[in-house]
Amino acid sequence: DLKLNSAGDVVITSVLGNGEKGKITIDAGTLDQDADKFRAKLMANVGLSLGPVYVDVPATIYIDNGYSVGITAGIVW
Repeated sequence: DLKLNSAGDVVITSVLGNGEKGKITIDAGTLDQDADKFRAKLMANVGLSLGPVYVDVPATIYIDNGYSVGITAGIVW
């Protein structure tokens, strides 16, 4: 279980120089959450072959929770 609170005011500044004060609270607790036994996802892969070099870009979209994208490369001899 993870819960974090800022100890004091946090000042956020930008390139323009103006700042805003506030507090930060993070709650990433999973104490009462059940694990998923199954998770639906869509997968796709785009690849390129240049002689002995292969480059793939796999993408996975989890229907209820997010996505992942990667890159793999290899040489065949």
